[in-house]
Amino acid sequence: LRIESYEKVLTHNLANLRTTLGEDSPELIKYLGLLYSIRNLPTSRDEIHHRQTQVEFIKRLLWELYSKNSRVREFIDENLKLFNGQQGNPESFCHLEEVLSEQHFRLSFWKVATEEINYRRFFNINELICVRQEDENVFSHYHSLLKKLCTEGIVDGLRVDHVDGLYEPNEYLKKLRELTTSGYIVVEKILQPKEPLPGFWPVEGTTGYDALYWINQVFVMRKNQRAFDRLYQSFTGLKERYHTLFYKAKRHIIEHEMMGDMDNLAMLLKGLSGKMRYSRDFTIYGLKEALVEFLSHLPVYRTYIDHVHYRAFDKLVIERTIEQAKLQRPELGHELQFIFNVLTLSPEAVTGATEEVFHFIKRLQQFTGPLMAKGFEDTLLYVYNRLLSLNEVGGSPEIFGVTLREFHEFMKKRASSWPLSMNATSTHDTKRGEDIRARLNVLSEMPALWQRCVLKWSKTNERFKTTLKTLKVPDANEEYFIYQTLIGSFPFQDEIDETYIKRIKEYLLKSLRESKVHTSWVNPDHAYEEAVMKFLDGVLKNRAFLKDFLRVKNMVAFYGML
Repeated sequence: LRIESYEKVLTHNLANLRTTLGEDSPELIKYLGLLYSIRNLPTSRDEIHHRQTQVEFIKRLLWELYSKNSRVREFIDENLKLFNGQQGNPESFCHLEEVLSEQHFRLSFWKVATEEINYRRFFNINELICVRQEDENVFSHYHSLLKKLCTEGIVDGLRVDHVDGLYEPNEYLKKLRELTTSGYIVVEKILQPKEPLPGFWPVEGTTGYDALYWINQVFVMRKNQRAFDRLYQSFTGLKERYHTLFYKAKRHIIEHEMMGDMDNLAMLLKGLSGKMRYSRDFTIYGLKEALVEFLSHLPVYRTYIDHVHYRAFDKLVIERTIEQAKLQRPELGHELQFIFNVLTLSPEAVTGATEEVFHFIKRLQQFTGPLMAKGFEDTLLYVYNRLLSLNEVGGSPEIFGVTLREFHEFMKKRASSWPLSMNATSTHDTKRGEDIRARLNVLSEMPALWQRCVLKWSKTNERFKTTLKTLKVPDANEEYFIYQTLIGSFPFQDEIDETYIKRIKEYLLKSLRESKVHTSWVNPDHAYEEAVMKFLDGVLKNRAFLKDFLRVKNMVAFYGML
């Protein structure tokens, strides 16, 4: 709390304390002196250090009075009880509301941030407030311990997590390189299959998601893609193309979890449009809709445009994304063209507003990474279930396998450009471990057998489904997800215990809520979730199913080990 707001609590019914202690009491004189100090704290920026000293003194004196004088303690405790209010009595919280109204923050229900927010946060987690590492003082303060560890030779290398969330990634990495001198630095950067790591970054490479993608894809039988497409579409009834689902997932996140952030970006863009004659009449609504459209189509985590660098790859991505957005929403053509002009630093957009343009671009680039993570990783990867081994962080589920030639071309280029980059097959963020992915990849080699199994199992387990309103639970897409999950995770010894069942249920609940189709973390449908768990219980107790399932699982597990 602001130290100034202490006064409301400490002066409430002050006359009672005067009477209790007596006007000549040394404790009362100290108490009144404390109140005087609170009222006369310096407020100018130039006196900030003096203010901090004063605040520390006030708190020490207050604690001394509270801890050593029982009458002062009783008086303050009574006031605190009064100010804290009484549950069930709304009027009793008026005092607390007054105190809270004087703070530099406003307490609000957590869902408010989905539509209104005035600070940056980690993804959509309100409690994790972002730190402005682009500020030199902030960087120095937060990296003081790290600098000490590097200087003393205790730390040899650094892994930079969530590099896409930085306002100026390149500048940050340059400062980090100066701090670590000859240290080893890798960045957690998720690249699309043909996306290059910025060559001007002073790092040794990535943490290995790019290697993970190619290593996994090479074990998928590419020639069987159409067979899997037919099976997945016919069994689930899901006819929408992958790119449509991708677009819808990102748009859903914007509209239901990040609209407050989008409003802030739209206001920045509106400020730019007002400076130029040809864009002055664009409305905030039109600009926001155009931004939403552009961001929903953007296929990469972010671009890396700054005052010094502008990659050809980034410009190509922007051009293609704007083209897609215009096809989807032709009525926003002018607004989308304005966004294109800004992002490509067109003279008509930049002249007279260079710094404002770069500020907007950098803020926009900070937003696209979290949007991609929530829309792609935490939504789409639980919706598009054609082959779950492809649904991985750093992956591209629409691509069904790569050739050996493509794999070796990638590895050759990587060895040449980033020879010290890390290889990874699993991390703290991957959706599945290597063993499960290895098993599921085997399915790509036996589409006919897999199809017969899925259809047979679905028929065998039909009686365990629950009808809620007109919907059978789980739906076919979720059922298909369950069979793959069981094939990938079922123990080698063919026996399951309560621990396995508990973990599968927890994972299934997570997948249901992440998909945001019938339930979600924000608005959970407990009846639906319980019906899915009931189905899973029935499946795991169905002897006819288990007999056939275990035969197939053992074969898949054997080849998966190879």
